[in-house]
Amino acid sequence: MNSSTPTFLKVRLPLRLKHAAAALALVVSQPLAAADSATSISQFLENQRPSLGQLLQTNQHDFLSSMGDTGANSSAYSPEVGNANYAKSYYGRVDPQGKRATLDKWLAENGFKDPDAQVQSAEYINASDLGFGRQMFCLDNGRTSCYVENYLDPEGASRFAATVAMERMSNSAGSFVAFFVYDAAGKRINQIPLDNEGAKTVPESCWACHGGGERNGSFVGGNYLPFDVNNLADWPNHLTRAAQGAKFRALNAIVYKDAKNTAKNPAMTNLIETWYGGAPSGSRSFVAAKPPSSWYTDAAGLNSESPSVRNQYKVEQSLYTDVYGRYCRMCHVAQQVDWQLAKGRDFAIAAYNHICRKGGATPVMPHAEVTYNDFFTDARYFAPRLETSDTANTTSLARAVAASGSSSSSSSSSGSSTVADRLAQVVASRSTLAAASSTSSASTSAASSAAVARGTVTGTASSVATNTASSSSSSSGVPAAVQSVSRAVAAAPVEKFTAFELLCNELPLNVPTGSAVLGNTMFSGKGCSGCHTLGTPTTASFGGDLACHGGKLRQDMGSLNAAMGSIKLTPAEIGHLSARLNRDCP
Repeated sequence: MNSSTPTFLKVRLPLRLKHAAAALALVVSQPLAAADSATSISQFLENQRPSLGQLLQTNQHDFLSSMGDTGANSSAYSPEVGNANYAKSYYGRVDPQGKRATLDKWLAENGFKDPDAQVQSAEYINASDLGFGRQMFCLDNGRTSCYVENYLDPEGASRFAATVAMERMSNSAGSFVAFFVYDAAGKRINQIPLDNEGAKTVPESCWACHGGGERNGSFVGGNYLPFDVNNLADWPNHLTRAAQGAKFRALNAIVYKDAKNTAKNPAMTNLIETWYGGAPSGSRSFVAAKPPSSWYTDAAGLNSESPSVRNQYKVEQSLYTDVYGRYCRMCHVAQQVDWQLAKGRDFAIAAYNHICRKGGATPVMPHAEVTYNDFFTDARYFAPRLETSDTANTTSLARAVAASGSSSSSSSSSGSSTVADRLAQVVASRSTLAAASSTSSASTSAASSAAVARGTVTGTASSVATNTASSSSSSSGVPAAVQSVSRAVAAAPVEKFTAFELLCNELPLNVPTGSAVLGNTMFSGKGCSGCHTLGTPTTASFGGDLACHGGKLRQDMGSLNAAMGSIKLTPAEIGHLSARLNRDCP
């Protein structure tokens, strides 16, 4: 690992078996006792590798707790209807008459028992967040309702964990998504084990990803999450994702309608439209999302004549695909602090400050255990192939040969050798090339091979010269051997990195160093203090407590909230403000 790796991750941990982090060998109808520690809980895991939170010991991580205390209740079953404290409980406030006290009643209340109900369903492993095996059911009943049966150890015994039901409701503050959890017998419970930290309360643990919360005494907001087929996994002994293309499209159509018409979530509708090339309808197939044009500093940068502009495009593309898209997007697209329609540069500054500049402290994000562990330990990504002066020289040489036309192939052996020698030197000087022996003939001379740090290029001056002199030019006028050497310069690197390494070490993000002192002054100078507060949460000011919310910053703050349209920030100013807002993070 790079020397800048935070102290709590100096050694790369062995990878756990995929999707097993949440495999607690217990059922939710037997809630964990308050005295159970993370270490004792880990003994129930199918997988022997504990979470990073356990290994840190002095820095225990509270996953899914960003929207409130998720500590287990003394009883998973009370208060319930008939209890004196029921009216003050979450269920008592969203279901005062107890019409949803059992799963059977909830299904009836939401129309799932109607023989004509058009229920859409799919089965899969939600591989990138909780690691459950899931059977999902949704219904467009005029307000949208879904329920999902969750199974632990999906690649093994697939033991039932709990059923989670979601229902869009209305109150005086508008619409919101309500959450209900039921045990194996269909009895309503108020907590669920979502990771090996133990049981977590409802709705706080749900709000952490789905959004929503409480404001001025009323429940507000919340979203259904779209089905990112690429980030899911096939569940053994169930239908494959490939066989359920129409099912996932139908489910995404329900989420899309809710996001567009009720939740008013343009980021989510944009994401779903990117997957399907428009609204998920007809026979449209799911395609992995590419960054929106607004993400790039220059959306046409890949075709630029400038190597630095092309490099910037590649860096921003990697940020979206390998970091944001895999580890951040699914929850953030349901939150107020999202990046789908933001600038990649803004995301880079916020993510780098929030994760890479934490010193020895445990980063808060990613905020789900499976996602968190994968982010720091799963080395699956190549760093983008950025151009250096070497690759620029190679391009220039190739263009020079192309300009000479067919004269290259008819030139003398010595002339071709000069061009080939120069190209071979360029290739040999690159430190990120994969083996490219297939592009040239073998040779045992010292001048015919060059070992490089992350691969070996066996392209030789003599063999390239021979091939250059003898091969015919392509339609572009560039000899085939010259093209081969030029392509070798852009060959994929051998080493793979974790998303953490990409974000914090490998990508040249050039994030400015922020000063919390300057940020504190700027907080008032930019007008932030007129609406927002720092420190103690309050409902008197819009936004309340902004501590740890450096991620809300944008170069154009109006893109986040029209009321802040006059606030423009430079990357340096974002760095200062972010340093201040994130200063008091856990």
